[in-house]
Amino acid sequence: MELPAEAAMDQLRAADRERWLALLWVKARLRAPVAAALLLDLELERVVAELSEPLLAEIRLAWWRDRLAALAHGEPPPAQPLLIVLANARRAGLDLVA
Repeated sequence: MELPAEAAMDQLRAADRERWLALLWVKARLRAPVAAALLLDLELERVVAELSEPLLAEIRLAWWRDRLAALAHGEPPPAQPLLIVLANARRAGLDLVA
């Protein structure tokens, strides 16, 4: 279940029009990796905003941290669409560690 780069950009447009508009200024070859990073930022923002229990938010954020570290070390992504997009973006040069 791979989320293609175009779908990632469409998802970004639906979720946050301002970030999507900023993405249009990025060189075409870099749009997919930047869209992936922006979608990750939106997901982390959503975790913090929606979870009322701080411990639950901390657990979810730790899960994301661990998954990103695994991707950075070349492990294949689980069947989670955003992680698949991030894995593709990593192959395109996005640094998941910094």
